[in-house]
Amino acid sequence: MRLSKGKWVSLGCGIVLIGLAVWLYPFRDVLWFYLTESFRGKREFNPQGCMQNLKSLGQAQNLYLEANDAYPPAERWMDELILYLHADDITRESQKRKLACPDVGDGETTFGYAFNGEISSLWSDKVQNTAATAVIYDSEKLDWNAFDAKALDSLPKKERKTGNNALFADGHAGRVKRK
Repeated sequence: MRLSKGKWVSLGCGIVLIGLAVWLYPFRDVLWFYLTESFRGKREFNPQGCMQNLKSLGQAQNLYLEANDAYPPAERWMDELILYLHADDITRESQKRKLACPDVGDGETTFGYAFNGEISSLWSDKVQNTAATAVIYDSEKLDWNAFDAKALDSLPKKERKTGNNALFADGHAGRVKRK
């Protein structure tokens, strides 16, 4: 039995398609992720809580320290760190919401974090006790670029619903009590 040229082409294409499917099978999850994420567009940041936002700020702070070897100036710390919160799939407005404690701030006009002015523009290796030095913390001040000349001055007197949180110089985020 002899096959015509058209049947040979069809058979060859079928074998190639089966081979391609078998070869790509291990990569199906990656390909599916790529296809779905490529066409999704920019997403909105969904705040999960003050502690989670502080952890994001900790990552931004670490990137800032790697680039500058010093802490940002207290008068414009949010202006500096927002540049390091950049992600291609998150809008600029969503980035600003990462700079706000969702318990008290909306990320547009109110934020609820303050920066420790004692380490403003200080070289990172000059901070003595990094595990106990609060850098960014919950604050009664709700302004953009809020800071205290003395650490933890504006820490809320009445704790927030999840407690008062702080980001420390060593990069960890945790609870903090008023002194």
